[in-house]
Amino acid sequence: MIATDWPGFRGANRDGRVLETRIATDWTASSLTELWRIPVGPGWSSFAAVGNRLVTQEQRGESEVVVCYDLENGGLIWRHVDASRFSEIVSGAGPRSTPTYANGRIYTLGGRALLNCLDAATGQPIWQRDLMSEIDAKLPTWGFSSSPLVVDDRVILYANGADDHGVVAYDAATGARNWHVATRGTNYSSAQPCMFGGRTLVLLAGSRQLNAIDPVDGTVQWEYSHEGERSMAIVQPQQIDETSVIVPFGDSGGLARLSVELMDGAWEIDEVWTSRDMKPSFNDFVHHEGYLYGFDQNLFCCLDAETGERCWKRGRYGFGQVILFAEQGLLLVASEQGELVLLEADPDSYSELASLEAIGGKTWNHPVVVRNRLVIRNGSEAVCYALPVDTT
Repeated sequence: MIATDWPGFRGANRDGRVLETRIATDWTASSLTELWRIPVGPGWSSFAAVGNRLVTQEQRGESEVVVCYDLENGGLIWRHVDASRFSEIVSGAGPRSTPTYANGRIYTLGGRALLNCLDAATGQPIWQRDLMSEIDAKLPTWGFSSSPLVVDDRVILYANGADDHGVVAYDAATGARNWHVATRGTNYSSAQPCMFGGRTLVLLAGSRQLNAIDPVDGTVQWEYSHEGERSMAIVQPQQIDETSVIVPFGDSGGLARLSVELMDGAWEIDEVWTSRDMKPSFNDFVHHEGYLYGFDQNLFCCLDAETGERCWKRGRYGFGQVILFAEQGLLLVASEQGELVLLEADPDSYSELASLEAIGGKTWNHPVVVRNRLVIRNGSEAVCYALPVDTT
C-alpha cells in the first residue's frame, strides 16, 4: 500500500485528506474526463481503493454484496454475497459502512451487522461474525453504519451489543473476540485512530461522550462528556495537532475542541471551546492550516479551529461530503445532488473554482481520489473521472 491509496473510510487516516496528488483548477481548459460509468446496487458505502482495485458494498435484491471493481475500466473482478437485507423508509435499502483494506484482507460490516473478513485478491471468505446473533447486537434505526477500523491486529467497530459489548475488537487474522467496551447512546460513526502522548488510541464518539480506548487491550484511557445538545453520533472526531481534537456533538449538535495531554502518566483533558457555528448532520469535515471546512447542516462553511468562530457560510450543496487536496489547499465538495464543486480552502473568502454535474440522483456517499482518478457513487451508479493534472 502506498500514500496515494485510499484503503477505507475517508482515506488512510479517516480525515478526508488526499496526498501526493495535484490537480489543475481550470476545468474549462482541462476538463475532467469520464473514464467509465456503471450501475451499482443501493447502499451508502464509499470505496476502499488499493492499487487498481475498488471495493464497495451494495444491496442486490435480498443479498448484501461486497464487490471489487477494476479502477481502470469499472469491470467486475470478484464479489462476495451474503443473504441479508436492511432497509428503512428514510434512507432506503443497502449497506451503510465502507470496506476497509488491511494486510491483504478486506473487512466489511453489513447493515444487519454481518462482519466479514475476505481475501482482497479473490474475495474468498476468511472468517465471518454475525453480531446480532453472537453478541445480541441491537439493530439501530438506520442500520449498522460503522466502518471497521484495523489497528494493532484488531478489527474495531461499534457493535451495540449486550453485556457491555458497545465497542468490540476482533482478532484481524482469526476473528476471535479480543475485548469489548460499554458505550451509551446510539452510534452511526466509526472508530477513529489518533496519537496522543506518544500512544496510539482509538476514539469512539457517542451521543453523550467521547471514549479514548487502547486498541490492544480495550482499556478506556480517558473520557470526555459534554453538556451540549445530545443526539446520535454520526460524524467523525478529528485530531488536528499533537494535543488537540475536534469532537462533534451528534446530528446538528455543534462541535467542541479539546486539549489532550499526558502529564506524569495522567491524562489532562480540557475543553477549549464549544461552537454551534458548524453543526454537521452526517457530513464529515476537513482541517487545513488552522481552519475547519464542512457543513452547517446543508450549507457549507469555514470555522476557525483556534476560536470556534465561523469565518463564512456559503454554498447550498445539500447534505453532501467534502475531501481536501492537502498539498494545494483545495476542497472538493460532492453535493447531495451529485455535483462536484472545487473550492479554495481560504478562510477569508468563499471561492468556487470549478464544477461538474457528475452523477444523477441522491448522493450521500463519500468520494475517493486515487492518484489522478476520482470515483464517486450513490445508490444507483458509480462513475470514474480522470482528474486534470497540475503541470506547474
